[in-house]
Amino acid sequence: MNEPHFIPYVNSYDLLEKAYQSSKHYKYTTIIDNRERNKNEPSPRGLPGVGRIMEMPTHQSTAQIMNIMAWHTASMNLKYFTWQHCDAHFNPRVFDKFKEFVDTRKGTDWGIMYTYYDTLAAYNVEAINAVGGWDSLRFPWYFLDNDIAVRLHKAGFKIVQAPDNGHIFHEHSSTIRRDSERNQINSVMFAASEVLYKAKHADTDVPTTKEYE
Repeated sequence: MNEPHFIPYVNSYDLLEKAYQSSKHYKYTTIIDNRERNKNEPSPRGLPGVGRIMEMPTHQSTAQIMNIMAWHTASMNLKYFTWQHCDAHFNPRVFDKFKEFVDTRKGTDWGIMYTYYDTLAAYNVEAINAVGGWDSLRFPWYFLDNDIAVRLHKAGFKIVQAPDNGHIFHEHSSTIRRDSERNQINSVMFAASEVLYKAKHADTDVPTTKEYE
């Protein structure tokens, strides 16, 4: 199957190099160039053997990038897409086994398939479109993953935990830690998003990830 795999890139070029090594063997791996141009981050075009690159005309929030990935997949009449965090890397076998697991999933009753949470994950675009995509108004960076999972759960779609096929290394929050300006802004945004999330789902008894399926 030729479902796309995405690696969004903002900064941390050294970590992008590691991330790309994890899945560059897959023909449909695409790096999303989401750099802030005024930060002078290296272009992903400098990666050895680089293949597909999708350039953003201006910097996008995480929620906007998620919606772009879903739109791109749907525009090609494909069923799902996978993505990995730019600060995550793993043995290529981990990616291959995850793809095999997703491809053997029958039906369209699932919304998300997780590995190490959403560090490497798959999204069913029919389910995503059914709930209206990611809420980029309330959750541009934080709580967007919680929100989409809750809405999918309410709509009857399953959140699936894939089998453990090897260790995934994740440099948590590297994009924030390496940018003092972003770190300052996001410290405020996290608290605001938490308030909005609790208000939006005040009447919801939300199961944990492990309880979804």
